[in-house]
Amino acid sequence: MRIHPITSADVAMLKEWLSLNEEDGTLLWRKKICKKVVIGAVAGRTRKDGYSDVQVNKRRFLVHRVVYAFIHGDCIGEIDHIDGNMRHNRPSNLRVVTRSQQNMNKRPSKKNSLGFRGVCLHAPTGLYNARICFNNERVSLGYFKTREEAHAAYLSGVEKYHGEYRRAYA
Repeated sequence: MRIHPITSADVAMLKEWLSLNEEDGTLLWRKKICKKVVIGAVAGRTRKDGYSDVQVNKRRFLVHRVVYAFIHGDCIGEIDHIDGNMRHNRPSNLRVVTRSQQNMNKRPSKKNSLGFRGVCLHAPTGLYNARICFNNERVSLGYFKTREEAHAAYLSGVEKYHGEYRRAYA
């Protein structure tokens, strides 16, 4: 999905149509833009990918980016949900990150057959390899007899390499 920046001009237009409940990060309608809209009702919809978006003046905006822009004046970079839950759009749960930092906080792949992030089976030896990506490079953390040992090494690597951008439940 292409990320469109939200400029200060966009923020002014959005604030004309919407208001922000900072406690829970919901956007509320301030103006009646069509028959279906109720002033004071929650604006936006949840998409198939789990994110919420809102349409104003024939343009769609991701809700978490609008919330960030309301607080900071614009939204030019990538925005990360600190707790990893894309429905929690409280301003305190949003931060600007690089693509690399965003990837540090993403969910494990659904294709993961071993059940542990950062662990793969090294077929020639039959050992489990723990590895982590950092600065666009794959770093091997060692080979282990069990996938649990490899995962423990991965968790130590996450602490060392990803720091504050690590996923809380890697």
